[in-house]
Amino acid sequence: MRAATAPKHDFMKPVVQPSSHKSVEMRRRHTGLDWAIVGLCLIFILISAGAAYLEPDVRALHLYEWLIYLAVMVLTLRHSKWGYGIGISAAAFWLGLSLVGTTFLRDGIQNWSGFLKTGRIMSVMAFVAVPAAISQLLLIVCCLWDYGRIKNKQWSDLEILAGSAVISVVYLAGVVALFWPRFQFR
Repeated sequence: MRAATAPKHDFMKPVVQPSSHKSVEMRRRHTGLDWAIVGLCLIFILISAGAAYLEPDVRALHLYEWLIYLAVMVLTLRHSKWGYGIGISAAAFWLGLSLVGTTFLRDGIQNWSGFLKTGRIMSVMAFVAVPAAISQLLLIVCCLWDYGRIKNKQWSDLEILAGSAVISVVYLAGVVALFWPRFQFR
């Protein structure tokens, strides 16, 4: 009698189990655009971590702010429409707050202007505002672009995008209200 042999497997190839409950979109491989979204979220988290280090009274604000960006990373890697909506609305909220609600971005632009003329950084906190704003603007663009590549778009996606916007804005406004007591709209 011959001994039974185990089936041969190529361990370098990923094993893909067919699943009837997952859509084709969920099984789509990660692209450079997916990783760009993750990278932009990480850049923003690192910038705000530096701000939290330099300004201890906003550490809790940034800690809770990071949670929504972690959610964006996880959800967009799963190609969830909720992730794209949260990414767009969280970044838009941050940009809006930086442009309209505070002088943070204006001070950052002035700081960069001074840096380019003199080579000196007047305020590190204001200096990071411009890279943070760029990362948020690019996050909006990448989330819109990645959402645009989804094949199974439906009219009901508007409800998802609106719902994610409400969730993001309520969450971030709550974080600002709870953890940034000195914050005042101008």
